[in-house]
Amino acid sequence: MQPVNFKLGADDYQLLPHTGFEAVNLYRKVNGAVGNIISAAPLPKEGEQGKTGFSAFAAAFNSYDDEEFKTLVETTLKNVTVVTAGKKNFTLSDMDGISRHFEQRLGEMYDLMFEVWNIEKMLPFDLAPLADGSGTNKTTM
Repeated sequence: MQPVNFKLGADDYQLLPHTGFEAVNLYRKVNGAVGNIISAAPLPKEGEQGKTGFSAFAAAFNSYDDEEFKTLVETTLKNVTVVTAGKKNFTLSDMDGISRHFEQRLGEMYDLMFEVWNIEKMLPFDLAPLADGSGTNKTTM
C-alpha cells in the first residue's frame, strides 16, 4: 500500500492504510460506530440540525467503555503521521501522542478519524454519496 498524503485543518498528514486482519477488524468497528451514531440520531427539529448531529455523535461514543473507545481511536490513528512543515514529524501511535497533538482541539481528532475512515473506504463512507451530488465517493488511495 502506498501512503496517502492529505491536509486537515492546519496540519498535513500521511496515512499508511491498514492491512490484513487489522483492516478487517477496524472496518467492523467503524461500521458499528457509525451504526451507533445513526441509531442515536433523533429526527432534527427545524433549525436544530447541528445540535442533533452532535448529540447523536456524543451519545454513540459515550456508549463505549474506556477500553473500547481507546482501542478504536488508537487503531484508527496509529498509522497516521503528522508531517506539517516547520514541525517535527511524529506518528499518532498512542493516546498520549494523540492527546498532546489535539490538546485544546479534540474536535479535530474526530475529524481526523472520520477522514481516515473515508480514505480507507470503510463501508459507511464508501456507500455515502458525495456532498457534490455526484452519487459516488471518489476518494482514492
